[in-house]
This record gives sequence, structure tokens and C-alpha cells, in this order.
Amino acid sequence: MECYKLLSTILLCFGLVLDIIGVCILFKWEPPLSGYDKEGNLMIVTLPDDNQKKEFNRNKTYSKVALSFLVFGFILQIIGTILSIYC
Repeated sequence: MECYKLLSTILLCFGLVLDIIGVCILFKWEPPLSGYDKEGNLMIVTLPDDNQKKEFNRNKTYSKVALSFLVFGFILQIIGTILSIYC
């Protein structure tokens, strides 16, 4: 029983850390919004240059990684909570 309590605490803490990392990544590299520029103005037609394409792809990749951290962190927290309740 004591082993499950320790495992539950570790899973809860590790899940919370992953969630915090994911939020920090999302804060720094927010998911790109197609059709809007950085000021929030609607763009009708623009031809992006190479730097804009790279920035768009980088933000897209980092936001996917951040969302993966958030999902995995929540899953670990759910498992840790279930272990603490039923074991």
C-alpha cells in the first residue's frame, strides 16, 4: 500500500511539472493563427517569405509539443489520482 501512495505522489508531481512546462512553451510559442497577422488584423492575400514560413512551422511544431506535454501530464495526474483513491 505504501508503495502505491509513493507512486501516486510521484505521478501527480511529474504530471504537474509536465503541465507547467507545456504552458510555458505555449506562452512562448503560441499556436499560429492562419489568416491573421501579429497585430490581429485579418490578412486577405499575402505571400509569405522564407522567414515567415520558418516561424510558422516552428510555432506549429512547438505548440504541438506543448499540447502533448499537457495531455501526457493530465493523463499522469489522472492515473496518480486513481491510484491514491483505490489503492
